[in-house]
Amino acid sequence: MATLDFVVGGIPRGGTTAFADAFNRHPDIYCHASESHLIEFALQMAGQRPVSAAALPAVRAELRRCLQVNLIELVEFNLHMGSPEPPLRFGEADLDLLADEMAATLGRDFKGLDCADQLSAILARELRRRSGKPLVGEKTPSNALALDQLGWRRAPTNAAPLFVVVRRPFAVIRSMQARLANPIDLFAAEYSGSIAEMAGYYARHALACARLLRAGARLCRYEDLSGNPHLAFRQALQVIGVAASDRIVHDLAQTIQYRGRDTSRSGFAAEEQALIDAITQPALDQLGYGRDPASQADAVSLDCGGQVIAGRHPDGWLEQRSVLMLVAQPHHRRALLEIWHRFPAAIVGAHSQVHWSVEATDGRILASGRAVGGDEAMIELAIAVDPATWHHCANGNLLLVAELRCTHAQVPMAHADEPDGASLDVRALSGQLRHVAFD
Repeated sequence: MATLDFVVGGIPRGGTTAFADAFNRHPDIYCHASESHLIEFALQMAGQRPVSAAALPAVRAELRRCLQVNLIELVEFNLHMGSPEPPLRFGEADLDLLADEMAATLGRDFKGLDCADQLSAILARELRRRSGKPLVGEKTPSNALALDQLGWRRAPTNAAPLFVVVRRPFAVIRSMQARLANPIDLFAAEYSGSIAEMAGYYARHALACARLLRAGARLCRYEDLSGNPHLAFRQALQVIGVAASDRIVHDLAQTIQYRGRDTSRSGFAAEEQALIDAITQPALDQLGYGRDPASQADAVSLDCGGQVIAGRHPDGWLEQRSVLMLVAQPHHRRALLEIWHRFPAAIVGAHSQVHWSVEATDGRILASGRAVGGDEAMIELAIAVDPATWHHCANGNLLLVAELRCTHAQVPMAHADEPDGASLDVRALSGQLRHVAFD
C-alpha cells in the first residue's frame, strides 16, 4: 500500500495545525490536521520488537482507545472550543474497522519504522478514499519526537517529505499556559509543570526536530510562515511535487494570520524570561535561530542541583530521551548521576547491554555507561564540569542543559502475562535518575 505522501510534525503549540490545515485549500491535497498519533503508537508498541501474539489483544484494545481519543474525542473538543468543522471525520464504526485492520498488521511482526509505515499506509488509504484527493498527509506534533526515536532518515525508499514546524519558545509556552488555564481542557495535561519544565518540554521537541533536519526533513519556522506565507507555501508545494500556481499559493497563504513582531516575551516576569532563555538557547542554536537580542539568559540565577525537566513521568520513569538540567558551583569538577534501571530479560535479552549516555545539545557524548539489561542495575555517569562550555549564571554557578539517553525504548505489552514484563503502562520498562551529586 502507498503510505502518506507527506508528514507534518514539530513543536507542540508551535503552528503545526495552521501549517498543515492550509494544504486542504489545494484541490489535490488533503492533510489530516486533527492528529492521529499513529506514528507515536507504533514507537510505543513496536519500536524495537514486534508485538507478540499473546499481547496482541491488549494492543488492539489500546489502539482502539488511541483512535477514539484522537480521531473523535479530540475533534469534538476542538469543535466545542470554536474550531471550524474539519473537512473529514470518523465515526465509531469506522474506528472499529481501522482497529481490526491495524491490529492484524501489528500481528505480522512489523517493528520500528516499518510498523509506523504500515499503520500510516492504512490511514493514508482511508484519507484518500474519504477525501477524494490523490495526495494525503497527516499532522501530529509528536510525529517529530517519534520519528527521531525511530531513527528516521530521508532515503530513496523513504522519500515522503517530512516537515518540521518550529517556533520561538515564548509564544509556545504562552500557548501552553493558555491551554492549562482552561479547566475543561482534558488534553492539556502534557504541558503542565514549572517554567523550567515547560522550557525543557520545548527543548526536548526542538532537539528532536534539529536531528530530523540533519536527517533530511524540511524546516518551516512559524515566524517565516506568518511573515511571508506565500513564499513558505510555494516552497512546501514544490517539495511535495504539486502545482504551485499563484492562485493556489494565494489560497493557502490566506489561511495564515500575519503576526508581526513576536511580543509574547512581555507577559513573563524577568526571572522567567531568564530561565526560559537559558534552557532553550542551546536548542535554538541547533535550529539556526541565533540569539534573541532581548535574551535575558545571562541574568539567570540558579541554585546548585540536577533534575530531569522533560521526558520524566510523575513517578520518576524516564523516556528513551529526556532533558537534563545540571547546575554546578564554580569549584565543582564533576556531576555524578546515579541511574537505576530494570528491563525484563525477555525484552532486551538476558545478556544484552543497555547503554546510557549524557549528550550535549550538539550531539557530543559527555558521559556514558552500560549494564546488563536483564538485571536490575545501578550505574553512575560522571560529567566533567567545564566552564568553557557550561553557561555562566549571574550568581556565579554554571548551567548545563543536555539529554539523558537510553539505547532501549520502552516496549510495552510484549509479554503481558509476565509479572515483571510489559503492560499497558510503558513506564514499566524504563529507568530512573535516582541521585545527582557534585564533587
